[in-house]
Amino acid sequence: MAFAVGHQASEEHAGAVKLASTEEAAAGTNTTKAVTPAGVLAAIEANTDIDARLLGVVFDGTNAAGTRTYGAANKTFTRSTDASAGTDTFAENPIFRGYYALVKYNSTTQKAEIVAKEGTAEYASIRAAGTEDYDEVRMFHVFWYKQTISSDGKKTIVLSPMPLEGFKPSPMHYRNGVLHEWVGITRYPWGKDADATGGMAAKTGLYPLTNTTEANFYTNAKARGLRIFGARELSSLQLLGNVKYANQNWQSACAQGYTNANVNAVLREDTAGTNTAVIDYSASNAQMFAVGRTLSFVDNRAAANVRNITAIDTEYDTTNNYMKITFDGAVAPTMTAGTDKIYAGLAKNGTGDSIQGLDGYASSMHSSEDKCTGKYLGIENLFGNVNKACSGIVRYDGSIWIKDDPDGDNTWLTTSYQTGWTRVCPSYDNSSGYIKKFNPTENMGEYDWLSSPSETGGTSSAPIGDYIWSNTTTNTVYMIGYGGDLRGGASNGPFYWAADNGVTNAYWYWGALGVFVPDL
Repeated sequence: MAFAVGHQASEEHAGAVKLASTEEAAAGTNTTKAVTPAGVLAAIEANTDIDARLLGVVFDGTNAAGTRTYGAANKTFTRSTDASAGTDTFAENPIFRGYYALVKYNSTTQKAEIVAKEGTAEYASIRAAGTEDYDEVRMFHVFWYKQTISSDGKKTIVLSPMPLEGFKPSPMHYRNGVLHEWVGITRYPWGKDADATGGMAAKTGLYPLTNTTEANFYTNAKARGLRIFGARELSSLQLLGNVKYANQNWQSACAQGYTNANVNAVLREDTAGTNTAVIDYSASNAQMFAVGRTLSFVDNRAAANVRNITAIDTEYDTTNNYMKITFDGAVAPTMTAGTDKIYAGLAKNGTGDSIQGLDGYASSMHSSEDKCTGKYLGIENLFGNVNKACSGIVRYDGSIWIKDDPDGDNTWLTTSYQTGWTRVCPSYDNSSGYIKKFNPTENMGEYDWLSSPSETGGTSSAPIGDYIWSNTTTNTVYMIGYGGDLRGGASNGPFYWAADNGVTNAYWYWGALGVFVPDL
């Protein structure tokens, strides 16, 4: 017997219905699906003790570590490695119950669509082949937050899996007045892929794409039906990670990232007139300076001095134990053997795949300075080894400005109070140094989710434990970067804001993550 399916049922009209899962019924946010008796029971059980469903953390404004509250007080997180799995009971809460998916652009609908979810044969097959033009994303469910930052720097964050009075929806899910149930963030930074739309894709096996501009990432992302990771996404992950790790120094709580502290090598031959560089052979150098990776030359790491490695000869000079690197493009900048150094760029995407949990570090890649590939909230090297473009947010005229429409055009701010941009904090600290305080949320209005630095003078470990860098010039538009700055040694972390680069610069360490919104 065939059944005819009419229009969708609503509160006003009869029609076809879909049944909500018990998780959807318990969350209580879906308005288009019917609830079964099992769903009703799940909703009652889930909401009987609302405090147990809330997850919170309190920071005292002095120490990097915080104290978990509400249901988070009974949960446990210890980081994983590639040798052993840690513990993570936060996955039991709907707020953290996400999944991986493969996303591909559909030229007919002109949208990106999920083609496979983790745990299916299609997912394993497509990912293993690696030949299709897809992006791998981590899907995050909408949650609600209440964050307060007092004038003395004390911070309280409470997260809810359902809307409650006084709570607001996670900023990355609430876009242009529309609340989206799911949003995905690429599991890897976009890497160079000749077969991908715009020449980039976010999947395992690619070196992160650098030496470009935020505008280029934006254009290529739109061609793939995606968006660029911005301040809303960064702030949402900060809310999640602060509760889960109970620490504002994520490097110590979860994982470090690669920096130039352990990826440089002294030149053994002059570079004048060549497209090669000779350095000492070692197992670590052979791994670090690999074919396909980006390298830069010390003292001037702007775009003109960046090369991609095309070949490695590990037996170039066995007498002195030297290896030779060959790279594409024009000849190298003239540099002197024994004096100057070259820097390898960026760990290869997928080097954190061996980690036996959602969050943690690759112990086999540790260095003496404890820098390694890591995953935060399931995203590889989120704050690790490259400054990533943070779209829709800039520093100008002594303030931080946010683009009202995060998915609109890529026009930069050029004057104060330009249409489409909003000044979001009253007192951005234009000095350099470690972050000591964030702007009080009562002064941030609807942008109370943004952790905008208001005072420097902290230390490398407390109260924030990460870094801020700006300068005293206020009448120039600066792009906001975050993550690991290869030029700055050990500077990397979720609260590192690089606010000293003009928006037209294309430094070699810029990368980007993508954002997938299913119903955009």
